[in-house]
Amino acid sequence: MSESPHELRYTDLDLLKQIAAQGMLSAPEIEKRLGRFVAQHPEFANDTDLKHALRHADVIKAQVMHVSGKRFAKEPDFDHYSDGRPVVVKVPVGDSNLVHKHVWYADPDHPHNHPAPDQPAVATIPDPIGRIFKLFVTAPHEIGVIELGDEERDRL
Repeated sequence: MSESPHELRYTDLDLLKQIAAQGMLSAPEIEKRLGRFVAQHPEFANDTDLKHALRHADVIKAQVMHVSGKRFAKEPDFDHYSDGRPVVVKVPVGDSNLVHKHVWYADPDHPHNHPAPDQPAVATIPDPIGRIFKLFVTAPHEIGVIELGDEERDRL
């Protein structure tokens, strides 16, 4: 029996897993970046907009935890989609202890789960010694890491 072109290959629970994972990774990242900005620019420490932004990130995180916790309480495996793919993959970056967490889309056929020549990098990550790494989808549901070269060094 062939699959109809409009038949979804993922469940509503798969989509909730994706959204929860994205929220749980994004909200702390927003808090971290805003906190770093305030630390680097103490003159903005009392800025109302920044304080509201930090609180909103905290609210998003709390809401995602609340909603997903209620739904996932009955789910035996919230780390994998219904087809067995991981929701989040941890990708080591360089030779340091850096690890990038990437959330795959619930839809196994989503273009961002597959390599494409015009697809932008999944992430650009600096390491502690200043090297820059780009992460790309290199094969369906696989992430590869490349180190960007030092342009001056590469010219020699």
